[in-house]
Formats: sequence, structure tokens, C-alpha cells
Amino acid sequence: MRLLVDRSVRAHSQTVDTVEIVKPLNWGGMVVESRVVGYQGRELGSNEWRRSQILSLPTIARMAKEKKLKLFTTNELEYESFYSSVALSKHFTSIFHDIEFFRIPSAVGRSWFESSADLDETIGGKAHEAWYQDFLLKITPEQVEHILQFPPSLPESAVESLRNLCRFRELCTGLSDSQCRDAFHLWCAEVGKMDFFLTMDKKFVNVIRQTKSKIELPCKPIFPTELLQRIRGTVYLTSEHIIGCYRRGLS
Repeated sequence: MRLLVDRSVRAHSQTVDTVEIVKPLNWGGMVVESRVVGYQGRELGSNEWRRSQILSLPTIARMAKEKKLKLFTTNELEYESFYSSVALSKHFTSIFHDIEFFRIPSAVGRSWFESSADLDETIGGKAHEAWYQDFLLKITPEQVEHILQFPPSLPESAVESLRNLCRFRELCTGLSDSQCRDAFHLWCAEVGKMDFFLTMDKKFVNVIRQTKSKIELPCKPIFPTELLQRIRGTVYLTSEHIIGCYRRGLS
């Protein structure tokens, strides 16, 4: 089973938070502040729904390691994750730290439409994400054909996606700006022939299920608990184990 994994899932796979501890230090008769940056075990929190999703992640990770599942990402998801806790998802404190994530091309990669930009705007920048999203929603078929006349030549799949931007607009109808960004990832999963888009974004999934019930979704968004129910996976790590990991950091 092939899954495009949303950054919300990878963010919640992290069992620690980065913290700064400030302590007084006696230095040559003077008291100075000593700042130490380290990790602190993350609490699961009291939200039962979120807890149940997080407690499903170790089983999903184990099944991926056993090659019963195949996990994917895209350049766009990596861009968005650059300045977030998802950047630590390969750190040893992540549930997915030793799991290989394969990469599929984005339906329409932003790098094809920009030559250079400030790093803060290009990678993970909200303003840049808004510009790119607005560009995809407003570009006309005539403008697309004009772009395709000039080098560099784009991959065949990208050309097809550009000529089928109406599909992205269809997914975005009735969604907020931030939800349209998630709809783009869902579209990428669809174009990449994923079986599911694994996410923990409850608002996005709810609005997709409410507003898109009359259109075909070849790749549906799915929560971790729903995925395990569907494949009847065995829970490899107990609740007590993963709760302990969150309190002290994954060991």
C-alpha cells in the first residue's frame, strides 16, 4: 500500500521538543546566565482523538519497515517542513527516524516557475506559498500553453497536470486558503497514484468529506487509526510504551 504522508503526521511523530534552559553560573565571582539547548519529552496531551492517532504511528512505522506499507513525500511537503518540527523527523527521537520515505514528483513543482528567490521566501515561506497557490488557481489555459512553448521542457506528467489544473480548482472549491494547500498535496497523491493521503488534519479531512462527496476521489485522505482499521494491523507498541517515549524522549 502506497501512502503520501502529510507533514501533520510527521510532526506528531516527534517525541521531543527543543527547549532552552537558563541557569545561573558562578564565573569568577560573577553570576552569569548559562543557556543550554536540549530536548524535553513531549506530552501526548489530553485530546483523546489526537492521542489515538499518535498511538497508531508506531504500528504504521513498523509496517513500513517490514515493507507492508510504502511511505512517500514530495518536494512541496519538504519545502513546507523546512522550518518546522518535521525537519527533525529523521532524528532518532522520531517514530519514523529509521524509515525510508520515497519521493514522488509534485503535480506541478514550484521550481519550474522561479529562477531565483530569497531562501526565506522560497523554502517554507508563507508569503511564497500563498503566491504559488494563487498562481495555480488563476492561471488560464492560454497562459499554460504559452508557458509550454518555452524551455526548459517539463516532464510529461507535469505538462499533463498543468493542462488539468481544473482538477486542482475542483478540489479547492469551498476550501480556505490553508486548506487549498492541503488540497494540493491530495492532488499530488492522486497524480502520483497513491492509495491514500495519510494526514492528521481533522478540519481538512472533514471539509473534504463534506464538500467532495459528489466527486470521485481516486486517492482519499485517511487518518492513522482509519488506516489500521482498514488493514487490520497489529499494534506493535503498547500505549504505555509510547507514552513513556513521549515523557522521556524515544530511546
